[in-house]
Amino acid sequence: MKILIRKEEEKDYQKIYEVNELAFQQENESKLIEKIRKNCSKLKKQIPNLFLLLLCSLFLSGCLSPTSPDLPSEAVLTALPCDSSAVRWMQPFGNVDHGGGNAFFHNGIDFGTMANGRFFSCADGIVTQIEMNTGAGWPGTNYRITIQVATDVYLDYHFEIAGSVPELQRKSNIFVNVGDAVSAGQHIGNLIVLDPDISHVHWSVFEGGTASKCPLDYFTANVAQKFEALYDSGIEKRPSSRADLCE
Repeated sequence: MKILIRKEEEKDYQKIYEVNELAFQQENESKLIEKIRKNCSKLKKQIPNLFLLLLCSLFLSGCLSPTSPDLPSEAVLTALPCDSSAVRWMQPFGNVDHGGGNAFFHNGIDFGTMANGRFFSCADGIVTQIEMNTGAGWPGTNYRITIQVATDVYLDYHFEIAGSVPELQRKSNIFVNVGDAVSAGQHIGNLIVLDPDISHVHWSVFEGGTASKCPLDYFTANVAQKFEALYDSGIEKRPSSRADLCE
């Protein structure tokens, strides 16, 4: 069978442009064609122009598609999750017993802070989730930031504000977006405090879909010591009988 290759026409370029516009949100056809030809200049003399554009479009789809930064297989946390000077009270990780039959397993660490308490990423990573109204925790318009810091390790910051505020106010206290690469110690959000005795951030480390391991185990030794020192610094402990952050 003999295959004939015709010379491309204007409508062919238009079709290719429409496909790339959908894929890359590219608004300027001339810039797109220029970019394609520049990246594939070595191939121009070897195949017809129409097939050149089609092949290079596939090539650019790999180049222009967003990719996550390389993440380590194991998490090493090097920064505290919050501004320690703003912490008023903490509820530790593990078995918590407030008396009166109110005992449970707490899969994170709670930080009650002063108004607008600042929270930070504990390691380099990528923001994988922002929720503006989680429907979880204390009743109210709670919000969430999740950061992936290793292949299967995620830091979860659940801001439980003890009431409701407009979405715009919640958005103004979140300083990252989904897909953002963040660095250890980067300021990612503030806690809106409507009731200082209740408003807090429930902070957890999830690995393999569960948060059953003491968060201190993920930190470098010196930062883990700072974490314990914060808990022992005279802030309110909930319950007061708990001597250590993890049990």
